[in-house]
Amino acid sequence: MALTAGDILAGPILRRVEPNLVSVWIAYKASAPLPVTLKVFKGLGGGSGAPLAGQNVAADKNPVVRAGANFFVALAMWEPAAPTQLEAGQVHSYDIEIGGTGLAALGLLKEGAITARGTVHEQLPLGYADDQLPSFLAPPATVTDLRILQGSCRSHSGNGHDAMPAIDDLIDPIHADPLKRPHMLWLTGDQIYADEAAPELIGMIAGLSAELFGHGVGEAAETLSVKLRDESNAIDYPVNVEHFPPSRRGNLLNDAAGFTSTSTEAHAMGFGEFCGMYLTAWNNIGWNWNAEELLASQLEQYRDYLRLSRKLRNFLKGDPAHPEAPVFAVSDERDRVIVARRLAEMFPFFEAWRMLPAEWRAIDRHLSDTAVEQAWGKDGTEAGDKTFEFWREFKTLISPAAGTTAPRGDAPAVPTPDPRKAKLASALTPSWYAGRKYFANRDLPDDEEKLAAIPDKFEKATFHVRIERLEWGYRELPRVRRLLANVPVYMTFDDHEITDDWNITPRWAKETRSNPLARGIIRNGLAAFTLFQGWGNDPRAYLKGTTGRKVLDDIQELFGGATAAAPASADKPAALRLEQRFDLVKVQPPQVERMHWHFTYDGPNYQFIALDTRTWRGFELNDNTDIGVGFSMDGTATLLTAEALRMQISEQPPPGIDPDGVTFLIAPAPLIGYPIVESLVQPIINLADMVHLKAPGPFERWDRSFRVGRVNRDPENWGFSPALLEAMFARLSTRARVLVLSGDVHYSFTLRMNYWGYKGIVEAPDQTTWPKKSLTRFVQMTSSSFRAQRDDLAPIVSIDLLQQLGHYSSNVRRLGWAPLADFTAPPPVKPGTTAFNFHLARTLSNTPPAASPEAIPGDAEFLRRPAWALATEMLQDNRPDRFDDLVPLRPKLVTSGDELACLQSFGEFHRWQALNTLPRHWMWWANFTEISFSGTPTQPAFAHHRTHTFDPSGEFKSTKPFIAIDIPLTDQAEASTAPPADDLEANKLFARMQEPPRREDFHP
Repeated sequence: MALTAGDILAGPILRRVEPNLVSVWIAYKASAPLPVTLKVFKGLGGGSGAPLAGQNVAADKNPVVRAGANFFVALAMWEPAAPTQLEAGQVHSYDIEIGGTGLAALGLLKEGAITARGTVHEQLPLGYADDQLPSFLAPPATVTDLRILQGSCRSHSGNGHDAMPAIDDLIDPIHADPLKRPHMLWLTGDQIYADEAAPELIGMIAGLSAELFGHGVGEAAETLSVKLRDESNAIDYPVNVEHFPPSRRGNLLNDAAGFTSTSTEAHAMGFGEFCGMYLTAWNNIGWNWNAEELLASQLEQYRDYLRLSRKLRNFLKGDPAHPEAPVFAVSDERDRVIVARRLAEMFPFFEAWRMLPAEWRAIDRHLSDTAVEQAWGKDGTEAGDKTFEFWREFKTLISPAAGTTAPRGDAPAVPTPDPRKAKLASALTPSWYAGRKYFANRDLPDDEEKLAAIPDKFEKATFHVRIERLEWGYRELPRVRRLLANVPVYMTFDDHEITDDWNITPRWAKETRSNPLARGIIRNGLAAFTLFQGWGNDPRAYLKGTTGRKVLDDIQELFGGATAAAPASADKPAALRLEQRFDLVKVQPPQVERMHWHFTYDGPNYQFIALDTRTWRGFELNDNTDIGVGFSMDGTATLLTAEALRMQISEQPPPGIDPDGVTFLIAPAPLIGYPIVESLVQPIINLADMVHLKAPGPFERWDRSFRVGRVNRDPENWGFSPALLEAMFARLSTRARVLVLSGDVHYSFTLRMNYWGYKGIVEAPDQTTWPKKSLTRFVQMTSSSFRAQRDDLAPIVSIDLLQQLGHYSSNVRRLGWAPLADFTAPPPVKPGTTAFNFHLARTLSNTPPAASPEAIPGDAEFLRRPAWALATEMLQDNRPDRFDDLVPLRPKLVTSGDELACLQSFGEFHRWQALNTLPRHWMWWANFTEISFSGTPTQPAFAHHRTHTFDPSGEFKSTKPFIAIDIPLTDQAEASTAPPADDLEANKLFARMQEPPRREDFHP
């Protein structure tokens, strides 16, 4: 049976393209594997001309992967006939055939609609014009001609609109122009937010997963092992919405699995769910979606909840406006306080179970009345039991009907409860708690008219904001699909592909690796990452006989043949091998090879080095001593071990790449951070979170699962481990130019650093032995986020003052010394007559020792010469402000007349500027960046970094490069950007940036 357009679940996605390789990834639904063939053409076209001479890598070396009963994933690899190559810098097009059916026959080259999964989906022509094939630009002949797009952090339901579709708008008008269209798109982490999925999305993916695995919606082809803290044995449970209901997973994952994120209520858990996250992020075809119907259903449930909650509130208050409301009187003053506070906190939760779909509450029927009451607060403590008795008295007064006074829902307990389901239901977040927290998380106002005025439009922010954001993303997926088909895409993972706090501390790593549920979730996430992201980054690393291919074979063995009768489970040999390959279980001696996900890409005089900073973290005993903190199980892990640093970055540039060429380092978290955020904004946010923690209440157990913890806000900066950071700089110092592409932090910025490494270090301070120095220019280019922008502090941090503080705080100068093997050796500098302050003494005692040269007194004695020096500088857009280009127009200032009117005018202007004027230093709005070069063919003089974001006028279809920064890469280019001769202060700063920081003469 021939495939239809509705069977193509994702793709085609253009992956690695080299002069002698084109690879295209695709996922499809079928009952049996179909051969996948790639054809490549010169120029734009519809495939009617003769394809280029070449061949596909044979299926015995590169087979299709069966990832489910009806689910197949392929990465077609085409190589030109030797000795020919793709013509450098020229447009090529391709067609991919599945079982002999190409893109035209599938209807993917015309604008129209595709009906699949009960939804009519928009379809755009994948080639930007009807009957035109998708296309790409072959790699250029020189690094100077290279054009790169970069972005990260894209959440299905994140705040703001998705910036990725706007790249499609950027390519559309230039797709035929080889001098303008980009050669690469680098996605530097967080392609999905598996840990922050909307419950409605996971509910929809459950249906898609059932279709792919070939079982009924209420069944499952995979299980997860759950070992509760008070149980000695693990129990296997089917992965479906009955056993793991969306919106109710948080307590189970945080308390039982050892996760520490505060956003786990709808965390992806099963392999099918992780796959569904990718499929629905890259294509609209997998969506069974009608936002209006879903909204109407939730509105009806919400109105019922409000009506009954208002009645409870009136009864509790004894409101005279409601004569039928009995007065709940308590004589004792202390008890009256408890009633007023505790019961007032409880009543909004009582009816909130109504907000959850019935299938998400079905497992509660196996709970006993005792278990229901324990969840509602009868926990065996004096305070909890007393509060519960007050509630019992109150509830019995207003509703004398028999049965528990804790919320059970509308389904009574089953006559013969399943003890296994009862245990799991007790560990889940209660349906009433989830309903209040995630579906009805609004206060109940006293005004009856406000209570009755339930908003029913998308534009109003209310409980259905998730549906609105999912709808925004869904509408733009046709543009995302076309974009991914027309530019080679390279991907690295960060945290949200698995979970927010993945491997962040030794305790996290230890507890999750010893927990079968946590291991299973991480295994499933890494398996999906390998299939959807890792495979296409370096296709030759997944050919027959490689570790990568063995991982794909294990995925096929574990999930490809899984059924509801014989589900994929943790005790299967393939599951055990995957956990060992993913370093989740250690066996001595090792039985299988460990999987590696880092990779490189070599071009003419440039190299990309893509790091894996998640699975090679450091948990050594002396991990934090370099910042004055002894080992702690809760200390932040380093992003790489010393072994991983050497393994992932070669000591010298590879053969054929001139040391004066360009090295691109792909590091998910910025290697050179933005000081004003890392040292000021982030701690303030953490402090604010801690201050706003609620006092213990009647639902302390459930609140605790989502409380701010040690790892909130991801304190994972490279600067937290100076030894690792210096080792990274030293490792890269054999290169002349290193451009670091990063994401993660949900803002974009550009920062550069000059790093001087000194060769032939000697102990004697004799001036004649001062060694020769080398210079490496580092440029940090950060782009984040596509769609996950903050919405709380943005108007505050947008003010110009903080932008200026960030600019000047980024001008850092340091001298550094190599650490000695003898840890008892004195610091490299000792004070003379002028004593060192505490900070200087501390930094000189760190590992490695470092200090600001300006902080070292002139009479200090240098016992050892510095091994390195650095100077950083925040870069900004130097174009003049263009306020008049922005719409809406800024308010007019009143500068004369009534003083109050003037003050009000200035206040309105400042507020408008904070909300609408885009900054020139760093950008926290949804964005992506564009990188290009200028100079000679062999040596780029400038790198050009352009940050695209949406126009503040409120139009969310297209973007503009609101920040444009030009970075000198050579001494000649540096000289051309020097300040005017009469700008004395600027010239001083400029000169300081060009010369290594040093304490003049280094007199003993």
